[in-house]
Amino acid sequence: LSFHTFAQLKKTTALSSRSKNFQSKMTKVLTAQFGLMLVTVLNVLIINNYVLILNIAVPHSIAFLFVAVAAHSPIHSIVVLTMTPIYRRKLTQIVGKVREKILKQSSKIVFFVTRKLRKCY
Repeated sequence: LSFHTFAQLKKTTALSSRSKNFQSKMTKVLTAQFGLMLVTVLNVLIINNYVLILNIAVPHSIAFLFVAVAAHSPIHSIVVLTMTPIYRRKLTQIVGKVREKILKQSSKIVFFVTRKLRKCY
């Protein structure tokens, strides 16, 4: 489906180059999301079937599978936030604002501490 989308984007003349670039980026993001989900689910299924079919007594196999399935959600969120241009832009704005606040607060604390130390000596 993604190959078809890329081929159609190259052939079409109804879209501007900016729109084509945006559609191409978003198709790449969707492909990455699908790939991540596919890898996670397939790994869990393969390991689970391997353990069940071969009757291997792996002590922590169920715990590993649970962690692998549970890790999918935060990893998926990170992928979406970092790969989607709109979300990435907003995330960098938020992180920048938080960083500025932390730096302001830390400089106030350093100023206060140094002022108190000067009074002591």
